[in-house]
Amino acid sequence: MTRRARPTLLVLHAVGAVRTDWWIPRLAAIADLFTVYRDDHLESPDEGEAIENAGRALAVSELDDIVAATLAAVTDVRVDGVLTFSEPLLAASAAVAHALGLPHHSPDAVMRMQRKDLQRAALARAGVLGPRYAVLSNLADIDRATRELDFPAIIKPVSGYGSVATFQVTAAHEARARYSEAAKVRSADWRLASESPLFILEEFLAGSHWHEDERMGDMVSVETLVFGGEISHLTVTDKFPPAFPFRETGDLMPSWLDGQQRAAVEAATTAAIRAVGATHGALHTELKLTARGPQIIEINGRLGGFIARSLETVFRYDVVTEIGRLALGSRPARPKAAGGYVMALNLMAPATDLVVTELEGQPEVEAMSHVTHTEFADAGTVPSWRFGGGCYGLVEAIGNSPAELLHAREEILGCLRFVLAEKG
Repeated sequence: MTRRARPTLLVLHAVGAVRTDWWIPRLAAIADLFTVYRDDHLESPDEGEAIENAGRALAVSELDDIVAATLAAVTDVRVDGVLTFSEPLLAASAAVAHALGLPHHSPDAVMRMQRKDLQRAALARAGVLGPRYAVLSNLADIDRATRELDFPAIIKPVSGYGSVATFQVTAAHEARARYSEAAKVRSADWRLASESPLFILEEFLAGSHWHEDERMGDMVSVETLVFGGEISHLTVTDKFPPAFPFRETGDLMPSWLDGQQRAAVEAATTAAIRAVGATHGALHTELKLTARGPQIIEINGRLGGFIARSLETVFRYDVVTEIGRLALGSRPARPKAAGGYVMALNLMAPATDLVVTELEGQPEVEAMSHVTHTEFADAGTVPSWRFGGGCYGLVEAIGNSPAELLHAREEILGCLRFVLAEKG
């Protein structure tokens, strides 16, 4: 009997939701890897070497036509699946999969997920609850929008990620100034150089404390795998209140909303997935908890950041392998019952133009009994808070209850202190 050759997974890689030291060993266990990677979008110089050592590889840059380069590189390879964990390469991944006739979110669905204006229009057509909005291309559009919308509102690029160039507009008379500020920040971010210059202004969704605990935020996210249109929600994750202006400070998994509340969140997510036309792949949906019900903030066609580690910690669920199997055409497994709760904290610096010279308290945090993983970035820079950044570390902790982890969160944050200084 002839032994069937291992399948080949084509992975498009740049900075994204899952690091190479996490996805390479897991995907290499189920398939031969062919990786196309942005050599100008790597987290470290060693990352390119790790990719090259994992199988066949092709380095590309922003000057290349990534889709054409990828298709040319695989002419002599039988590719069985295509995937990416990187938001900037999602459209290219969809285009390559479409050209090769392989399962993936379609290029049209990816466009609707990456363009907030197209996404809002698709959700509105499907009757999915959401804010009123206006698309902005110039100052004249702002004057029209201020007459049509209620304030406060949010302004953000139609294409982007990480809350880059996202600002609150508290009143109509501020709209022009906030638009100019957002446009300036967007133009200074190299990651958005090839994206649409349009902005979207949408009414601010007033949150409600569904948890009845003000230490929790009014947002949740849902992680989903879709197999040929069959939707499988993996978990609902609670969010902590954001740092100014809209920077994520961490989350708690699984959600401790009650069953009825979680069902409402999942139903809204399912409706959004149907509305944007996503049919095959991973999804990360963010929702605001309001008095009217859960409302869609945005839906993304890939896994959420750090979610892979949290799912493995609390569910013993290897979502990266399941995404690989999904790309290869196999129905993914579902997580089993959670073994407690896991908390991920993003250590966001203050919104300041001072230099962060040090983050004190790291050894004390690492010694805490609940803490299972830490990552601390080198200090010595001004926080890039206007670009959604300024994160100087991440702490993972586990516990038997949300109350236990909320107490641990207070201990961790109380132990850490940012030391600031004037720019030299």
